[in-house]
Amino acid sequence: MNAVWQDLFDRLPHKYARTELSRFFRYCSARGIAPEAVDDVVSGAFLVALVDESLIKRPKIRHQSMCRLWNRMPCLVEGWPDVVLEVPRYRQTYGVAWATFPASLHNDVLAYLDRLAHVDLLDLDGPDQALKPLSITTRELQLRLAASSLVATGMDVTMVGSLADLVAPQRLRQILTFFLERNGNKTSSHVFGIATALRGVARYHVALSAEDLAEVERLVDKVKLSDVGMSPKSRQRLRQFEDKGAQRRLIELPIRTLEKIEKADNGKRGQAVLAARALGLLILAFAPMRIGNLAGLHIERQLRWQRPGRQGELYITIGSEEVKNRQNLNFILPPPVARRVAHFIENLRPRLLKDPTNGYLFPGRGGGPKACDSISKPLSKWVWDETGLAFHPHLMRHIAAKIMADARPGEYEAIRRLLGHKRMDSTYRFYQGEETLSAVRLYDRLILALLGEEDEEDDDDQVD
Repeated sequence: MNAVWQDLFDRLPHKYARTELSRFFRYCSARGIAPEAVDDVVSGAFLVALVDESLIKRPKIRHQSMCRLWNRMPCLVEGWPDVVLEVPRYRQTYGVAWATFPASLHNDVLAYLDRLAHVDLLDLDGPDQALKPLSITTRELQLRLAASSLVATGMDVTMVGSLADLVAPQRLRQILTFFLERNGNKTSSHVFGIATALRGVARYHVALSAEDLAEVERLVDKVKLSDVGMSPKSRQRLRQFEDKGAQRRLIELPIRTLEKIEKADNGKRGQAVLAARALGLLILAFAPMRIGNLAGLHIERQLRWQRPGRQGELYITIGSEEVKNRQNLNFILPPPVARRVAHFIENLRPRLLKDPTNGYLFPGRGGGPKACDSISKPLSKWVWDETGLAFHPHLMRHIAAKIMADARPGEYEAIRRLLGHKRMDSTYRFYQGEETLSAVRLYDRLILALLGEEDEEDDDDQVD
C-alpha cells in the first residue's frame, strides 16, 4: 500500500476489518485511487477484479462484506472518508406471508402445531412426544416456506388452502424439486428439514391413503443426508484445534479477559457486557452444553455451590425437559471457575438487569434469558477478533470431544456422558476418526521407544 492507504489501514479497529478491507486497500493503492475518491464505480470495478482475477472463494460475498465494513468505519475511525458504498444484495427471496394465503391454511397449520405441542393430551393421532417451543417455531417456518415454494413455481396462492395441499405426493415432489434446484440439485439439512416437516404432517395430520403415505416416505428418503454426523464446515473448523496452542488460546481468552476486568473495573455497563461474553465462553469450556441451555441458565434453579456464600465447586444441573434430546445434564465447575461465576453475579450482572426479578445468569429483556443469537454471534466475532480462530459456541462441544478423544483414544462412553448424548451411536457417528491422530502419535512414540529415541515434541506441543 502507499503511505495514505497504509495510514488508514493502521487505524482499523480490529483484525476482521483488516482482513476484509486489506485487498480493497491494495487494489485502490495500486491504481492510484485516493480514499476520498472511492465510490460505487470503484467498488464495482473491484468486484469485477475479484471475480475475474483472484482465486478467493465466494468473491461476491467478500465484496459485500467489504462494502458493509467500509460503511461502518466512519463511526470507528477518525478521518474516514465521507463515502457510503452501496451494499449489493444477492439473495433471492421467495417467502410469502401467512396473511397472503387463504386463512384456512394458517388455521390448519396452527391446529397442527397445537397437536405437536400436545395441547390436547388425549389426542391419539399426534406424535408420542411433544415438541419443544423452538422446534415448533421451526416447523411453522418450514411449512410456510414449503407453501411459498408452490407459489414460486406458479401455483395460485388461493389454491393452497390446507396442509393436505402440501403433502399429496405430487405436491411434495414439486416442493422438494424447488429446494433441490436452489441448492444445485443437491440435498442439504435445510432440504431434509422441510421434507421431514412435511412427512410429519402426512403421518399425524392428513389422512393420506397407505399408498400415498408410502410414496411420501420414499420421497423423503431420497433427500436424506448420507452423513448425519458433524457437518463438513464444523469438521474444517475443528481442524484448527489439532494445534494445542489454539486450544490454549481459546480457553485462556476468557480467563485473561475476566482477570483484566476484575483488576480494573470501571463500574460501567460495557465491562459487564464483555464479562458476560467471556464468562459464557469459560462456562462452555468446562461445561460444553448447547447454546440454548447456556442462555437459559437460571441462578436459583440450576446453579448450586458446594458451600454457603457461593464457595467451592459449582454444580450445574439442567433437567431433561430443558434439553434438546431430553437427557439430564450435570456439570461441575472447579473452584477457580466457580469463583468467577460468583464474582460476575455479585458485581457485574446487576449492571445488565432491567428487571430486578430476572433470575437468569445472562438476563435479557422482559424478565427472560438473553436470546441465543445475542450470545452466539457477538461471542463468535469476539473470538475471531481476539484469536483469529473461526469459532461458534456449538463448536465447543466438538472441541471438548476432541480433547477427550486425544487423551483417551476410543473411549466414546466418556464423551457420550460428557455431552449428554442419549445413544452411543450418536457419539460414534459424530466423532469417529477424531482420535486417529492421537492414536498415530501414540504409536509413533512406541516405535521411537523401541529404537531408544525420545519424542522431540515441542514444549508447546505445536507452533502457533
